[in-house]
Amino acid sequence: MAELSAKQFLSLVCKSKLLTKEQLAPVVDKLNKNVARNALTAALVGENLINEELLTPWQVKQLQAGKTNGFFLRNHKILDLLGQGGMGAVFLALHRYTKRQEAIKVLTPANAANEGFVERFLVEARATVALNHPNIVKVYDIGEEKGLYYQAMEYLEGCDLQEYARYSKRPIEKIVDYIRQAALGLAHAHQHNLIHRDVKPANLFLDEAGVVKVLDLGLAKCDSVMGVGVEPDDPKTILGTPDYIAPEQTRTSVVDGRADVYSLGCTLYFLLTRKVMFPEGTVIDRIRAHRSEEPKPISELRKDVPASLVAIWQTMTAKDPEDRYQTMNEVAEVLEDWLANHDNEQEGGASSSDGLVTRSGILDINPLSSVELHGLPSTIHFDRSQYDGSSGSLSAQSSAIKKKSRNWLARFWKRKKRVSGAQGQSGSNLRGSTNKVLAGKRRSARVAAWKEWLAGLNLTKKDWIVIGSCAAVLLLVLILLLVFVVM
Repeated sequence: MAELSAKQFLSLVCKSKLLTKEQLAPVVDKLNKNVARNALTAALVGENLINEELLTPWQVKQLQAGKTNGFFLRNHKILDLLGQGGMGAVFLALHRYTKRQEAIKVLTPANAANEGFVERFLVEARATVALNHPNIVKVYDIGEEKGLYYQAMEYLEGCDLQEYARYSKRPIEKIVDYIRQAALGLAHAHQHNLIHRDVKPANLFLDEAGVVKVLDLGLAKCDSVMGVGVEPDDPKTILGTPDYIAPEQTRTSVVDGRADVYSLGCTLYFLLTRKVMFPEGTVIDRIRAHRSEEPKPISELRKDVPASLVAIWQTMTAKDPEDRYQTMNEVAEVLEDWLANHDNEQEGGASSSDGLVTRSGILDINPLSSVELHGLPSTIHFDRSQYDGSSGSLSAQSSAIKKKSRNWLARFWKRKKRVSGAQGQSGSNLRGSTNKVLAGKRRSARVAAWKEWLAGLNLTKKDWIVIGSCAAVLLLVLILLLVFVVM
């Protein structure tokens, strides 16, 4: 298509009904005064309309492509394309009367001709529009216009939990709180006889206020809808995502809320480790693994996850539904209790000395040293009353280790400050031998910090090979450059 002239572009704007001639007049007059007639282009007009906030970049792009339809849907003006999926597209729209920005999910024309897709689309909308909970995305309206089926939903700014966990290790407390919020939203759906059946990080949205909302009830099962027949090990008849699907969901269409509990447990595993529970093999291999195999322990992928939280995850992802938490409300309560107890442990752990509690008593750990106890659980409970009345030094040593900083550099500087404080208190009594010991411990601390930082990267053997190869190539290039300069 030939490039549009400014006049042709303005004609398309009027034809689209996005703007009237009266609304365009001030912009056109301004351009005529400041720009030579032969320099006035469609691109320049579009840029000025965007700057004046009369049109959006997406609208201008569509108009420059010669399109004049598709900018309005019932009472909504389409502003932007937010994303596309297998069932349809999601647009950002402005409601004509309320002036509220909404997300409009539109079924593609091809899927609109498929009765099964239309039914699933409408089931999701009807099921969700009846729900009113802060942790579930709100559906305002559903409808059809000129063969286009749509849902008008709450517009959210932020990212889904898949994106949230992609680039770095996230704080455990925040992860637990986000899973707790998701459990509350799903509990509300379950109370309305609605089972999600596709709980996963991509379907949990984190808004800018830190609120998690459950998305995409497109696979939802409710009492008013007959379940789709499932053939075991046939991906074409299994509804759900293989990396997060409950074992019973791959055998039958008759599932209850405990299937969502399992999927939410898989989501917790992913957020903590940034890996799915069974990453290897084909779709069928992963489906079968959920039924009979055990995933790699969380402790091998992330060592700072407390054993008490691992135990909660293990209950959520039990193979037998009878062995799981039976309701989402129970999951939310357990996670809330864990957060409360974890906060109390952190507050009670502040003390003048750091120590590890063992089964036999207290092992004093110098804050500069790096100690790893093999074979011991990360959380050990003991009766503190047996130490009542003992010496002050013993009670001081019994404090829990302070919460680790997420940033390895911050941990190093904290250790350095503690060393400086110890030296100040001791004054001139510290002899040369003691200084040598402290210097050695500082070196150990640096090495330990580097090791912990490298471990947090979760690099595989292939990653190290690629990094080493790149470093070797870079070194070779530098040598060649040096030789060239010398010659």
